[in-house]
Amino acid sequence: MVLGEKRLNVIGEIGKMLHSHVERTDAQNKKEISHKIYFTQEQMASGSWGAILGARGSVHQQLEKETKCKIVLIGRGITNPLKDTNANAAAMAMEDPHARITAGNEHDLQVAA
Repeated sequence: MVLGEKRLNVIGEIGKMLHSHVERTDAQNKKEISHKIYFTQEQMASGSWGAILGARGSVHQQLEKETKCKIVLIGRGITNPLKDTNANAAAMAMEDPHARITAGNEHDLQVAA
C-alpha cells in the first residue's frame, strides 16, 4: 500500500511539472506586437475617431475580424475614467488620444495600420 501511494505521488508531481512547462512554453510563444496611431487635434474636434467604432461598435468588430488584430481606442476625450475604477484604466485615460493595434505577427499589424 505504501508503494502504491508513493507511485501516485510521483505521478502527480510529474503531471504538475509537465503542466507548468506547457504553460511557460505557451507564454513564451505568445509575443504580441503593438503599434500606436495618435489622433490629431482636428480629428478629435471633429469626432473622426467615432467612424472607427461605427454604430454600436459594428465597424470596430468588423475591422478586428478582417485584420486579425485587437484595436483599442484610448486617451483623453475617448476613455471615461469614471466607468472603470482600475488604476491602469485611469492612467490610460490621461494619455494622448490614440488607437492601439495589437497583432500576433508583423504582417497582420501592417494590414491593420
